[in-house]
Amino acid sequence: MRSADPQYQMVCDPDQRLPSWMVALLPAGADDPGVTAAIAYLEQSDLNIVDRRMADEREMEGALWELEVEIRWEPDAEPVSYRVWLEPTERLETVHLEMAFLQPEDLEASENSRWSIGVATRFTDSPLAEYHQQIRVLDAVAPSAVVTFDISASWPRSGDWLRDTASARVPPSPESLYSVHAVMDQDSEARVWLHTHGLLRCGTIELEMLDAPADHAAILCNLLGAAAAMTLELGPPPPDELFRVGQGLELVWLPWEKGLSHVPRGVAGSGRDRDEYHSHPSGILFAPGQKWLGLFGSRYRTPAEYLPILQNNPLLYVSGLETARMRQLAAERLDRFTTLWQLHGEHDEWLFLVKLGHVVDHAEDDDEQEHLWFTVHGVDDDGVDATLINEPYSIARMHEGQRDHHDFGLLSDWSVHCPHGSFDPDSVGQLERHLQSDQPDQPDQPDQPDQPDQPDQPDQPDQPDQPDQPDQPDQPDPSQMV
Repeated sequence: MRSADPQYQMVCDPDQRLPSWMVALLPAGADDPGVTAAIAYLEQSDLNIVDRRMADEREMEGALWELEVEIRWEPDAEPVSYRVWLEPTERLETVHLEMAFLQPEDLEASENSRWSIGVATRFTDSPLAEYHQQIRVLDAVAPSAVVTFDISASWPRSGDWLRDTASARVPPSPESLYSVHAVMDQDSEARVWLHTHGLLRCGTIELEMLDAPADHAAILCNLLGAAAAMTLELGPPPPDELFRVGQGLELVWLPWEKGLSHVPRGVAGSGRDRDEYHSHPSGILFAPGQKWLGLFGSRYRTPAEYLPILQNNPLLYVSGLETARMRQLAAERLDRFTTLWQLHGEHDEWLFLVKLGHVVDHAEDDDEQEHLWFTVHGVDDDGVDATLINEPYSIARMHEGQRDHHDFGLLSDWSVHCPHGSFDPDSVGQLERHLQSDQPDQPDQPDQPDQPDQPDQPDQPDQPDQPDQPDQPDQPDPSQMV
């Protein structure tokens, strides 16, 4: 990364980037888990443990014990190092718990937990795959986790999410690597400061938007996420250099220290809000502007300039690697989508969508596809009866509102929208938990009184064989009678 302060240059250096820290909160009844139990869990797992030993030096403040573990993920690859430790559970901040939409039983479990097991590692060139591996290690040493807290991203998730993600063959969404926090402006509840946590461990900068309209924060988070996804795969572009994240959506970023001079003074995210936790390398996103006659106006405008585009179903760029990941996970969990359809497909308040990749016009090979969303009307063993809900950019033979049967081989993603929210292959486990908790508890059946013993019955004499009965004539079908 050129033309940036040294600390921004360090972000891209694998040897100097921040570790990834995660902890799993154990259930209330769990005793002080000894290191022997943790080793046993590791050795019982399907992980290829190359080495495990007590740590020579303590790194985690308050830890009762620390292990150094090396795991080989590929036959010829170098083993990856992990730090595993036990610590007393720290109370999670209420704001984090509320933002994560955990269920009441998760909140109660986090309050009652006494012990937590943590796993730390450093990502290198493939942060998403390495994050998935870290999750698998955490699941192995804490199989009874009730809540997981991603310290690096300041984001809690349920223990079921940990187990569901660890058991998948496909890594989770890149959005799992970071969270977006919204801080209300002290002087105006109509404006918020949007900023990420978790990207620094991945070899890129954190991203933020200042002075964003609060009532459009969710839409602007989509733009922020598109920028984050691009930097995760390609690394951050140089500061003050244009980059595109979608059709008609150009952005630039400036180090926050310099970017503050281009936003209103005193808004949330200004110098008064930059404690140690929020002073790491981070880029403020702007929409590029032009000065009139080179003198008037600003070269840096708020990304809220793009709201008219963002509200009109824009084309956001998705990399080939992410498209492949989504396709694989959508196929791996397709049976859960079809099960939900069978249970709720006829309910008016439920909407089922699929994303399908169709070959574009004048394509040189079948991999040149445009991925389009369809509303599902029916599901069978081979595919879906569905209607296209947006106009294609590069496929003249297809139009918005066109209904047809589409093969599951075209599937690249799916989503379910219902009274509980919106869910996709990455988050379908949350929906399944909601539905499970919706089931009313079965009332306990009253104990039946013991029945008195019956007296023994005398043996009955053998009955003579009965003669075979003649076949009865077929009876007429009542539906055929006049």
